[in-house]
Amino acid sequence: MKTIFGIVEKERKPNKKYVFVKVLAEYRDHQLIEVQEARLHYPSEGEVIWSPAPEDIHAGKVGFYTVEERNEEEYTGRPVYSKFIVRKELENLKYYEVFPIPFSLAQNHDIVYLIQNGFDAPQRFSSEILLLTNDDYLVGPCRVKQTKEQKWVIDSSEDKLLEIRKKGMHLVKYNDKNVGIERYFVSTMLASPVEDYLDCATNDRIMRYALKTLKDQQQVQEISRKVISQLSELVSDLPPQVRYERIMRAIELLDKYQPESVTEVYQKCWETQSCRDFDSISNVHLLGEEPRVQYFVD
Repeated sequence: MKTIFGIVEKERKPNKKYVFVKVLAEYRDHQLIEVQEARLHYPSEGEVIWSPAPEDIHAGKVGFYTVEERNEEEYTGRPVYSKFIVRKELENLKYYEVFPIPFSLAQNHDIVYLIQNGFDAPQRFSSEILLLTNDDYLVGPCRVKQTKEQKWVIDSSEDKLLEIRKKGMHLVKYNDKNVGIERYFVSTMLASPVEDYLDCATNDRIMRYALKTLKDQQQVQEISRKVISQLSELVSDLPPQVRYERIMRAIELLDKYQPESVTEVYQKCWETQSCRDFDSISNVHLLGEEPRVQYFVD
């Protein structure tokens, strides 16, 4: 028995009980290991048979499967054959699909805009995704959903704080003829360490975080306690450097939209209270550039 990672390329025919799964990689030690010369290892055509297959199976389905080598007499000489047969789908194993974007990591503004406003992709994502910049950085993972306009956007239930890491692992490549593009996959056990974060929060999310911090410090009475309570429930814990940048961005927004007294109180809170410790923040700027607050999209 072995575990493979594969995709169903063709729809199941109404009068047939089986489908074939194209082998993209083998799963070993929590990693996807691409199979060289798959047709030799998985005759014929680098596929394994899934029989009986679920009735609701569809072309484009990606997943993990345990497969078993069959006795030679079970498949030799038959017009439809496979040396291996699927015994079980492993739904508990996860993967990431890697989606290339035409931006470098320095183009943070464009990446944030893309994530917030949506991008076009011919495939249907059935997993969390990683964005691959053109200078080989991975951004994510994140969940995406499709809008009515058929664009893929980051799931609004996420806090939109994305990890940034150098691509230090091999990607499994698959030429998907059904959608006409090359697709890339990787195990969820990412080998590269996190180097930074990309904060894709909207102004609304940033203000929620600011109000929550104000509530914790008990500095403001002018804002409705009920409003603060409702907003604070939507705020998640964040790494220190991101907390700093969101607060500074909130101060900018308060300057624009809130009474001057509230801004002054919040500035005083940041400068004097335990809601921050600037000296302990080792990576406030993004890759040595300007403070990342500059890259937020209004």
